[in-house]
Amino acid sequence: MGKYQRDYIAPINEDDREYVLDNFDKALREGWIQVYNQPIIRAANGMVSDEEALARWCDPVIGIMDAECFIRVLEEAGLIHKLDLYIVDNLMNKMKKQAEEGLYVVSESINLSREDFDACDMVEEIRSRVDAAGIGRDKLIIEIKESIIGNDFAFMKEQIERFQELGFKVWMDDFGIGFSAMEVLEDLHYDAVKLNMKYMESLKDSESCKIILVGVIRMVSGLGIDIIAEGVETQEQAEFLIEVGCTKLQGYFYSKPLLLEGILERSRKGELIGFENPLESDYYTSIGKVNLYDMSISIEDDETLQDYFDTMPMAILETGQTSIRLVRCNKTYREFLNKTLPEAFSNKEVDYNLMSNGRGSGFLKALRQCGIDGKRVVMDEKTTSGKIVHVFIRRIAINPVTGVIAFAIVVLGIIDDTIPNAGPTYAYVARALSSDYINLYYVNLDNDTFIEYSADKDYEDLAVERHGENFFDASRRDAKTQIYEEDLDVFLRSFTKQNILENLDEHGSFTITYRIKRKNGPVYVNMKVVRIKTRGNHIIIGVNNVDAQMKEQEVLERAKEERKTYKRITALSGDYICIYTVDPKTNHYTEYSATSDYKNLDIDKEGEDFFEATVADAKRYVYLEDLDVFLSSFSKEKILSQIKKNGVFSMNYRIVLSEEPIYISLKAAMIEEIGRPQLIVGLINIDEQVKRDQEYIYNLSLARNEANIDVLTGVKNKHAYVDVEMQLNNMIAEDQAPEFALAVLDLNGLKAVNDTLGHQAGDEFIKMGCSIICGIFRHSPVFRVGGDEFAVICQGRDYKNIDLLMTRLEERNSKNIDSGSVVIAGGMARYQGERSVASVFERADVAMYENKKYLKTLHT
Repeated sequence: MGKYQRDYIAPINEDDREYVLDNFDKALREGWIQVYNQPIIRAANGMVSDEEALARWCDPVIGIMDAECFIRVLEEAGLIHKLDLYIVDNLMNKMKKQAEEGLYVVSESINLSREDFDACDMVEEIRSRVDAAGIGRDKLIIEIKESIIGNDFAFMKEQIERFQELGFKVWMDDFGIGFSAMEVLEDLHYDAVKLNMKYMESLKDSESCKIILVGVIRMVSGLGIDIIAEGVETQEQAEFLIEVGCTKLQGYFYSKPLLLEGILERSRKGELIGFENPLESDYYTSIGKVNLYDMSISIEDDETLQDYFDTMPMAILETGQTSIRLVRCNKTYREFLNKTLPEAFSNKEVDYNLMSNGRGSGFLKALRQCGIDGKRVVMDEKTTSGKIVHVFIRRIAINPVTGVIAFAIVVLGIIDDTIPNAGPTYAYVARALSSDYINLYYVNLDNDTFIEYSADKDYEDLAVERHGENFFDASRRDAKTQIYEEDLDVFLRSFTKQNILENLDEHGSFTITYRIKRKNGPVYVNMKVVRIKTRGNHIIIGVNNVDAQMKEQEVLERAKEERKTYKRITALSGDYICIYTVDPKTNHYTEYSATSDYKNLDIDKEGEDFFEATVADAKRYVYLEDLDVFLSSFSKEKILSQIKKNGVFSMNYRIVLSEEPIYISLKAAMIEEIGRPQLIVGLINIDEQVKRDQEYIYNLSLARNEANIDVLTGVKNKHAYVDVEMQLNNMIAEDQAPEFALAVLDLNGLKAVNDTLGHQAGDEFIKMGCSIICGIFRHSPVFRVGGDEFAVICQGRDYKNIDLLMTRLEERNSKNIDSGSVVIAGGMARYQGERSVASVFERADVAMYENKKYLKTLHT
């Protein structure tokens, strides 16, 4: 969409309004509305990093139509969304054609109106078009004027966040014309802001505007937001904006808006400003965001700088394969070069050969080392005039395509022996101690005044200095809230002015290691105190982060103690195969005191994930029949849950050890070690115990079977019947009795067989009758409850078919009467809520005797 200012809104001629509305659809259809692209230049490399899409109505009748006119008409008519979606479609096609021509494709920005969001779901419309085109969402940037935000803040915030959640970048346009506030920028989280063009117009004649502009850039860049300046028309404006930290620039000084055909034509002629390689964008973004007027150290406290500069000299340098290039610097840095190193960077680029052996060789080495390890450097470099320049170097970024490295360079101070009472610079302080400091204190022992120097949270930037009095009293007071409780008494006894001075006199330094409180737990630090070997009675106190070293040493000591402990455990118990300690947070584990057989399994003694490693090892060594149960039971969540509930986790299974499956028990419990939880896991050999238990259970089962089995028939005996009767009675008492029926059966004629044929024949008679009963009641237990009497408890299928089964018994009796075989009298009764099984048995018994009488009448 086209841009225009709204300080004064002139009325629109009604003829113009009517012409726009009558011809708008035709203008879109016939291509009268064309999309121009104005390049946006990245300050760090001078290349096109983005483009802005601008609509131009080129009418065949009236010529070029004023953008303010037709855009306002479309907004008021609720048609502006059609124009903006038309522009989106054009941009998608433009990007594809540009890529086909072999040019890098950069992001394109489009201006949206408030009316766009009333006409349709603009966020979804744009998303669908971009996705359908196969173009990355990061290639389209949404520009929204600052003026429309304040009119409906909550609604516009929601739309902006929707765009950003989908992967689109959002810029604030025309920043600084009335609604802007830093809290609004913090709340909306724009990716960039574009300064209103009035700033550029005022730069020509107003020094106060420059001051305001620098302040605005500092505040916005402090939020991590890119600053884009529009309306840049002169080289003077461009140089000033780059110097104060403006990351991108746009205006006729670089290029007027162009159609795609014009871009391609300039490319063929070699007149086009190059498009930025997208792979290098992050690199140049890092360079561009360094504010050369925002070094967080005041020079007012360093008399050695006051005679030289009104702000810290800062610059961005790049090192390539053969040379150093000055990318950009502030005015103070240029003045520094002119005063102290007039021969340096006169052409913005210096060949390494000119520096490798003479002046600057130390600086070159420091740059190279910083480029390799990324550690910041504070160093001295001597100038031709004999002055010592203290320089701070920090690596900013590495170009992933070219390998070029960018550095921030800050001149921290200059030592000149002719200046009386020259105090130490920050560089001297930093060099006196390790660079890995958290805090540095410069203390005057005569009056206990001090200056505190701090690092930021990443230890990458210099922070604001704090001045104070009564250093030792203040430090002991602060210690009570900042030092870990277990270390506080030792610290307070050691950290006294008298004790420190005695150590300095005797040993040349004072050191103490202790822990300080941090959000994520205590952190080890080391304090070191040394004297300043210059005029005056001063010391430097540095506090270094030694947490990693101390914890590594702590781990080693703990490991030694653990090994001793676990060896004693295994020596006393004799049954442990192996013991592990596992960190419940990281899952890191260590093995202790494994038996020789277990060591032969080729299982890692230490690793990063105990649970993952154990599952993998289980698939190799757990006995196949137990593997599924093991895998379903063994997980970190289940182990910790059971420990939380019961205090211990335990599971038994078999592993193959020395080619034989043996039973083991895995037990796990949580303990506290040096203030942190530790999971202890032990593997115990329970093979002999399990096999003894299995043998006992087997023998017990045999004994119980012998006690419950009728020797003659092989069915259950009366003792077994009594056990089942007791179980059923208990269930009846608890109102949980199942459906069941009792069949009572009696063999007719056993006495006659015994009297005439003998007891052996009688036994065979009983066995034959039992066989008939078992054949009819196949799914129910049969009990021999007397010499010739049997009982059957029917449930399930036999219960449902009980009448049919009793009929089969009658049919079998009819056949046996005719053949002279065994005849069995039977009676049945269903459980109908009686208070005991005996009551059911009694009813069945009565029915059996009735049947017995009936059978005798048939036999005679």
